Amino acid sequence: MMMRLATGIAALLIGTAAAMAQCPEVGKPAKAFTITEGFPVDPNVHNVTAGGNLNLGKCPSVPGQGWITKLPDFVVNYKTKNNRPSAFTLTFRIQSAADTVLLINGPNGRWHFDDDGGKRLDAKLSFRNAAPGRYDIWVGTYSNKLAKAKLVVTELE
Repeated sequence: MMMRLATGIAALLIGTAAAMAQCPEVGKPAKAFTITEGFPVDPNVHNVTAGGNLNLGKCPSVPGQGWITKLPDFVVNYKTKNNRPSAFTLTFRIQSAADTVLLINGPNGRWHFDDDGGKRLDAKLSFRNAAPGRYDIWVGTYSNKLAKAKLVVTELE
């Protein structure tokens, strides 16, 4: 009986570890930048390679389907007046010829995901009265293929 229990627990731990290996890691960006509420160059555009070798469908703690990298493509530090929620809606959208997905871990630690919320097959996430703080951003693809893309950050949409 104890042997079966130990074997079951070991299998559960191995399965959990395998699933977590397919989950993104917050906090280690490929590129980090800061924008301040009312930023003068709007939209703020950054080139990126969309996609990766991590299958979001195998990560139980993150919503959505698609392929991303383990580490975020960007970390955006968003500053607001008086460190309060912005009067603006902060929008992150992708421009690409590929079917893109967008995964964001917001300042409150909550996950946000979109597949086709933008034009055509592009992903888009908007944060009304955006909170100040750190936004970890993954730009992925729906299929397991890499693609050229642009991350567009704006308060004008």
